[in-house]
Amino acid sequence: MMSIRIAAALAVFMAAAGIRVTSNIHAQGAAASAPKVEVATIKRNKEIEGIRAAAPPGQGFGPVRLRILPGGRLDATGISTMELIREAYGYTNRPAPDVTGPGWIDVERFDVTIKADRADMGPGQPGGLLPLGAAELMRDFLADRFKLKVRTEKKERNIYELHMARADRALGPGLVRSDGSCVGIYAPFGPEPRCPFVLGGGRGFATGHITMAELGTFFGAFPAINTTVVDKTELPGFYDVTMSAFVGGGVANATADDPRPSMFTAVQQMLGLKLERVRGTADVIVVERVERPTEN
Repeated sequence: MMSIRIAAALAVFMAAAGIRVTSNIHAQGAAASAPKVEVATIKRNKEIEGIRAAAPPGQGFGPVRLRILPGGRLDATGISTMELIREAYGYTNRPAPDVTGPGWIDVERFDVTIKADRADMGPGQPGGLLPLGAAELMRDFLADRFKLKVRTEKKERNIYELHMARADRALGPGLVRSDGSCVGIYAPFGPEPRCPFVLGGGRGFATGHITMAELGTFFGAFPAINTTVVDKTELPGFYDVTMSAFVGGGVANATADDPRPSMFTAVQQMLGLKLERVRGTADVIVVERVERPTEN
């Protein structure tokens, strides 16, 4: 049976405004593997390139993001190859030096439309990252159309470690052992039931059946972190995780008098864990090969 704690959290969070809820069951058959590109078009957008080139020095432009549309469609207008790479590898929110490549991939802009062979892209992700199925599809697309090849390297960075907060190693109320009745958001595509996953920005989240290493990956996507989180808890196995409202989840209206605790305080109070900033090594992406695509 589905975890009672996670099922209850699902019902609570669904009542809050703006909460996004993923499906808890994968479709059978075609959905047993990650989605594939069925058809894709890509065209150079020199108009947007010109607008950016003519902008006064110091004028900032926000990143262009891929949109996931109904029916297994993804599209973007005026997106750079660098932004596509960041989307595909889950580095959208990471600092600029964490992905490096030739200069043109930041400058040249494209309109991209992709139709997948099915609609299911897998569960959502924190920090606005692509669902895992969509990210895998984009990696295939980049390898095919841009001949992309990347490698990861270890670089010294400010990172975080996830530790037990208390000397007696007591868990907080929001962290309980998973009953194994469903799989978590990082599990590969398959016929197993997916645990409910609710995500409401700074209003909290609930997710099931994840390891502490996966929880570190999850936390690393939040705007308060945006870097590698290394598990140092030594907690084995899988857990259901529930956190109520906190600041640091990307909520625009967070202010100095916001009554919600910071993400760091909330992790300690609700989970019995703590995030410690340290100097360590993080994986960065280096583009080894990339080609301009043939338009169609």
